[in-house]
Order: sequence, then structure tokens, then C-alpha cells
Amino acid sequence: MTNVAIIGGGKGGVSILKAFYGIGQFKVIGICDIDPNAPGLVMARELDIPVYQDLGDILLQPGLELVIEATGSAQVRDRILSLKAERTAVADSQVANAMITLTEAHESSIKQLHSKKEAFKTSAPFLTKTYDSGVIYFTTDLERYDYVEKKDVDVPGIKVGESIIEDGFIRQCIKTKKEVTGTVDSRVYGTRMKTWVLPIFFDDDPQRVTGTYGVFIPKIHPVYKAFDVFAPIVVQCQPEGALVMATDAETLTHRLGSDKFDLPLPVGYRFKEGDATPIIMRKKARGVVDIETKKYGPAQIIGLPLFDDETGDIIGTFGLAIPRKMARDLQDAAAKLNSAAHEMAGVMQEIASSANQINLNEGVLVDNVRQVQGISGQINDILLFIKNVADQTKMLGLNAAIEAARAGDHGRGFGVVAEEIRKLSDQSKDTAEQIGTLTREIQDKIGVIARASENSVKQSQEQAAATQEVTASVNEMAELAGKLMELARSI
Repeated sequence: MTNVAIIGGGKGGVSILKAFYGIGQFKVIGICDIDPNAPGLVMARELDIPVYQDLGDILLQPGLELVIEATGSAQVRDRILSLKAERTAVADSQVANAMITLTEAHESSIKQLHSKKEAFKTSAPFLTKTYDSGVIYFTTDLERYDYVEKKDVDVPGIKVGESIIEDGFIRQCIKTKKEVTGTVDSRVYGTRMKTWVLPIFFDDDPQRVTGTYGVFIPKIHPVYKAFDVFAPIVVQCQPEGALVMATDAETLTHRLGSDKFDLPLPVGYRFKEGDATPIIMRKKARGVVDIETKKYGPAQIIGLPLFDDETGDIIGTFGLAIPRKMARDLQDAAAKLNSAAHEMAGVMQEIASSANQINLNEGVLVDNVRQVQGISGQINDILLFIKNVADQTKMLGLNAAIEAARAGDHGRGFGVVAEEIRKLSDQSKDTAEQIGTLTREIQDKIGVIARASENSVKQSQEQAAATQEVTASVNEMAELAGKLMELARSI
């Protein structure tokens, strides 16, 4: 460390004091001026630096290595040279003037730099109030945040004294010395943010960056922003209840369950392989995942990818989890109905086949009855012939008896025979009449059977037609049951 003494408390002495004060390699051990109220002495007293009015006193200070003459007086310079120790170096007024000029330029640059930051800091509290969804205004030096003004957003990594993230947008701005804009991934600070960062230059030199200033704005997807508005509506529209969710790329960020249905997925839940979100993120398309729950039975998660509206990158998902018990029950009922309908269709097909066979059999029966009616008519014709024969035979027997009576005793035997012929003729006639009566009764019964058979044939035909219609209806019901099953699977 070099011990320095300043001779002269005027404007030049003040500038040199400001330049050397606080620099670790130098220690100002005093300042001297014959005027006790000189600006340099006043400032030194405020900084607890010794002040002197006698030149000899300050030059005799032990360890003094450098004297800076800031008065510009040749007489003062000569006296310094005559009083200083041999090892003490002297910087004359020309050197001092150069140092003063350098110091004043440095002070001007510092003021300018300070002015830019102060202007930014002054406007930041007002500007933050113009944002609805949160904002962070900041300034940095080359390593850390030195000013942070925020509204409605709290990011642990962005606060005064926190180090700048390596390879981040701020570091990129410092390295490139250019304005940088971009989107900060949610994995960096836990929140996706849009950022604008601009460099602060020393003395307007575009090659000397001394810090940055900029803005972080949370980049919130419209689904996240409106979640609290639409999620309750979606839940209420589900008769079995639902869980509405929104995620970023790795975790569950928003959720709203219902009294009827909910899943044990808290905000902050980190997804694992096989969950719906990683599947949808990979597909970048709508995804459906069926799950089984202990409490609710079958359930289904339907998810949609969410994209950044500027970059097109996928940033998360929106999902709806709903119970599937009603759909499963409907599917089972539809399957049973489909099975029963097919079985009924088979039975009705058998009935239709049997009805057709009965119709055929009835037709054969009607034909046979008609044939029997025809045979009955033939029998009547034969009976009529027999009756006629019997009548003729009786007449012959009567004639024979008359002739036997004429013959007397010689014709007595023939008369007996004639009598027996008449009796046989009467019996044949009576029998023929009885057969005729029975035949007529048979014809009447056969007529009844024929009419009944014809009615049976007609009814069989009507039954067959009705059975076909029922079978067609059952087949249509089976087809509808199949469609109902597909519908149950799809909902």
C-alpha cells in the first residue's frame, strides 16, 4: 500500500482526494492547505483523513511515499522538494493536472453511469404498476443484481446480491455488449419469463460494459391465466365429477377437483414415465390414458398440449380426468344386450324355421283331407250302387217267391231261398244306408278338419311372416346394441 499526501485543498485537491479515497492500493495519510476551510480539508474531515496547514508537518509524516502537488505554484513545489525525505516521490502540478483531468473524467463517467441507473430506478416503481400479471425491473453490475423492483411475482433467484446465472441472458448481454431478448425456461427460476436485457456502457464506450438493466415478465399461457375462471365451470358440467389440471413440462401447476371425483395429485407433483403428461409432451398431440383407481374404479385422463404462441415450443399440458364407471357399466350392459339380442335372434330364426315347416305340414294335411273327401265321395257312389243292387235283388226275390208259390210244393224250397234273398237285400240296403249316414258324418267332420287346416295354414303363414318381422327387429336391435357398445367405449 502506498502512503499519499495531497498538497492543496482547492478543486484539484478535492478531485485527487476523491480519486484516491477507497482504492485499496493507496492510503491518503493527509491533505494540506493554508486555508482551514478549503474544500479539500472540509471533505477530508468528513472522511476522517488528517488535515494540515503547515507543509513541514505533513511532509514529516512517517512512511510518506508520494506527495501530489495540486496548487500549481512553483514556490510550493520548491519548498516540497527541500523539505521531503529522500525516498519520497513528488508528482508536480503537471502530473497533478493530468490526474485531476483523469479523475474528473472518471467522476463524470461515474455520474453518467449512476444517472442512467438512477433514472431506471426512479421510473421502475411507476412502470411496474402498469403490468397486470407481474413484472420485475432490475439492474446489475458484472456479477450480481444491484437493484430489483418487482410486482406480483416472487422469484428467489432474482434479488439484490444474487449472482447472475452463467450462460443466462444477462451474461449473454454482457458478453455480446448487445440487447438480448428471450424466454427463460421455467426450470431456471420455476416460472417461464420473457426478458429484455440491455448493456450499460462506461462513458458511452460500446466496448466497456459495466452492467445491465432490464425487465422480466412472467410468460403465462392463456390457459394458466384463465384456469381459475373456467376450471369450476368444466367441473360442474361433468355429472360424475372431474379433475381439471394444467402442467408445465415436468410438474403439475394448477388443479381443481370435485366432491364426486378427485385424484391424489397435488400441485408440484413431478410426473414420471407412463403418466399422461410425458406421453402428450412426446406426441405433441391429444392423448388419452385409461387408469384404474382404488376409490373410483376405472377413470380416464384426456390431455392436450400447450404451445408457446411465439416460438411454437410445447410448454405444458391441459388435462381432464373423469371417472369411467358409468361408461364401463353402460358398456357391460350394452354387451349383455348385444349377446341377448343375438341369442334371441337365433331363437326367433329357429321359430321362423319351425313355423315354415308347420306351414308345409299343414299344407300336406289339407291336401290329404281333400283326398279323403274325394274318397268319401267315391264311397257314397259305391253305397248308392249297392243300394240299387239291393233294391233290384229284393225285387228279384219277390218275383222268385211269387213264382215259387205258383209252383206249389215243387217251388217251396225255392221260396225259402227267395225269402232269404229278400232278407239279405233288406239287410244290405239297411247297412248301405248306415254306411252312408256314417260316411256323411265323416264328410262333415272332414269338412270341419279341412276348414280348420286351411285356417291353420293361413295362420301358419301369418305366423311365419310375423316371425320374420320379429327376427328382423331383433337383428336390428342386435345391431343397435353393437353400436351402443362402440358408443360406450368412445365416451
